[in-house]
Amino acid sequence: MKNKTLIGLLAASALLLSGCNGGGEESHATGLSTSGDPESSETSTSSETSSGEATSSAEDSSSAEESSSAEESSSAEESSSAEESSSAEESSSAEESSSEEQSSSEEQSSSEEQSSSEESSTSEAPATNYGSEEAPLTVAEALAIVADEVKQNDDYTKQQVFVTGIVKDAPTQNGTIGWKEFHLVDALTDEGGLLAYSVNRGKISALAQNDTVVLKGYIKMYNGVVEFGDVTLPGESSKTWPEFLSRTAGTSEIAVDGGDNATVTGLPETMKAVNDSEISFKVAANSGYRLDGVRAYGNSVTADGEGNYKVVMAGDLTIELTVVDDSTPVAEKITLDFATKEAPGAISERVLTMNDGSRYNVGGNVYVQKNSGEDALYYLMLKTKEKVDNAWAIPYLANTVATNKAIRSVEIVTTAGASATAKYLVTTSDEAVSAAPTDKTGEVLVANNSSYTFTFTGNQKFFTVSSTVTGSSGKNGQLSKIVITLAAE
Repeated sequence: MKNKTLIGLLAASALLLSGCNGGGEESHATGLSTSGDPESSETSTSSETSSGEATSSAEDSSSAEESSSAEESSSAEESSSAEESSSAEESSSAEESSSEEQSSSEEQSSSEEQSSSEESSTSEAPATNYGSEEAPLTVAEALAIVADEVKQNDDYTKQQVFVTGIVKDAPTQNGTIGWKEFHLVDALTDEGGLLAYSVNRGKISALAQNDTVVLKGYIKMYNGVVEFGDVTLPGESSKTWPEFLSRTAGTSEIAVDGGDNATVTGLPETMKAVNDSEISFKVAANSGYRLDGVRAYGNSVTADGEGNYKVVMAGDLTIELTVVDDSTPVAEKITLDFATKEAPGAISERVLTMNDGSRYNVGGNVYVQKNSGEDALYYLMLKTKEKVDNAWAIPYLANTVATNKAIRSVEIVTTAGASATAKYLVTTSDEAVSAAPTDKTGEVLVANNSSYTFTFTGNQKFFTVSSTVTGSSGKNGQLSKIVITLAAE
């Protein structure tokens, strides 16, 4: 900017000098041309005066131009300086504004990150996974939840837990409700496991040892034991029970006990079979011996017309053979089989007449009934009605067939639908059978779909069988079979 001002001043000076030199030359030429002429002198004087005025005017003009130029230069310089200053201030202001915005943005970003970090660090732990029907937990995972939420008696998990596992031990059927008293494990080699005290059948119709199941329910602590069981939720009067959601039949092992003097054929080579499948086998006693009985899952099994014994797999199976010396007297057996699709017999005037013609006295609350369904079977119901000695008792079912042989044992086989709390009592003419070890009166709780054998001593010629339960309400007994063993001759 200063260079422009200097150039302007130099230009003005040059213009002023140029005006001075031109006037002198004119005056000097005029003087030569008019020398010796007075009028010319006056003219010369007048010209000089005019020239002086012109010079003065030129100087004034030059001075004014210089002043104007200086003022314009100064104004331009000031304007330029002001513009530069304004531009610099605007640039500085913009830079400061940008810096402040960047700083503010960084501070905001930092604040948000810090806030997010603080929220993340102070937020609750991830929600507990209680599983689902499609993605149930393992037994180990369920027990981990129990360790965190179930600390003392009557505690239970915050939500129902979905668990899958293998049924390690043989479950007990709980009437028509479901199954109880078995353990779930992740692998059969696992110790302990998770106790399922009672589970409603839900979506399944059968259950056996070694099956893989999915169930849901609350896991609680009862008397120091962690178990799947019933829970009464706050504000509710009815109990919430665990229930089965699915079942996959497992593979069970087969063993034979008491076969030293017999040969068993027809069993799978692997000595394993899938639950629910039927196996068929034959038993032949060795020379000098006689087969006196076959049992499977604790129940007596009889051969069909072709000598085949058939058993439906329901967990690990031990086939029990009773093989005796051929010289041992043959014990006669009377079998009352009610588990048939056609009526096995009828009751009239308190007498049960079987299809084979044998007759038995019965009480007024004994009935031949049939379950519902296409493949339903008959059974003998011992219906609780009469109250005797604080127990609901059934009148007797007594063998009226004349015989000279003493009764050595009576085996009762219950149905799958029998009440789990029904107790069965077998008595002779004098007293309750002493061989019933679980109760001094001989009253024995026989699980449904199982059997119990009452052994007689002495020369008893008849027996009674009844169903009882202690308390103010009775539970019906349901028998699928009664096997009477008479003394050998």
